[in-house]
Amino acid sequence: MTNFNNQEAEDFAEKTLTMLNGAMLGIMMSIGHRTNLFETMAHMEASTSQEIAETAGLNERYVREWLSAMASGGVVEYNVVGHVFQLPVTSRQVV
Repeated sequence: MTNFNNQEAEDFAEKTLTMLNGAMLGIMMSIGHRTNLFETMAHMEASTSQEIAETAGLNERYVREWLSAMASGGVVEYNVVGHVFQLPVTSRQVV
């Protein structure tokens, strides 16, 4: 039996967290594709969650949560000043 190594445990915990975050982001990206949110945002300027939800025909609360996840993952940009989200031009080609 090997001795417990704190550093190895911390490294593994960090690796696991990274994997879980990536999995969550992947699921959220799938939701964006299935609901056409990426397509909707690709044709919009920076907009509020309400504007995006109305254009997409979706519930604002769910769209806001999705946008927050996408912003946290660096997929969309969020501007605190106007509380607006935008899908960067470079991201539009990928997603």
